[in-house]
Amino acid sequence: MTVVETLVNYTGWVTDLTSANILLALDILPEPPVGTKVLIEIAASGSHLLIQGSVAGTLPGALVCDVVTLRSMDSDEAPRLKVDHMTYELVDGDTILHGMVNDISESGLGIIASSKLERDKSYEIRVATPLGETVGQFTVRHLGSSVSHYESRIGGRFVVEDRVDQARWRTLIQQKLAA
Repeated sequence: MTVVETLVNYTGWVTDLTSANILLALDILPEPPVGTKVLIEIAASGSHLLIQGSVAGTLPGALVCDVVTLRSMDSDEAPRLKVDHMTYELVDGDTILHGMVNDISESGLGIIASSKLERDKSYEIRVATPLGETVGQFTVRHLGSSVSHYESRIGGRFVVEDRVDQARWRTLIQQKLAA
């Protein structure tokens, strides 16, 4: 979840959401003034919620916002961010495949693979990022075009369950969006 006030990003947890209000567990200093416009993105494994609203007030350790609009967006619509020099290690049975990551999103990866992978099959994957290794499950959704005679582009859903890895991944996405 990301809250954007002017051009500043914050990351925290949603503690309550109704059609009228959202309560976010995060400390912001200085506290944003009531009425400050916010754009909130809540990322889940299958979809994203985009909320436009405004600051209604604060509670100790929490920000309360009024919801103006709420839109659901499929994860496939999430912005893809081009990356350089990121590698992966994918486990396919007894075989470990190595390759380059082409693009990333909050819940997906685009990779260059030298082996055939099966659509809708999940694989354990380790992605070497500038912030450290992130481990998750990669489920193949798109078998793309050939990059060369031996390599193909493959897109899929990337689900990270470990909270430390989730925080690392979200920080990476935010850094790429801000760049």
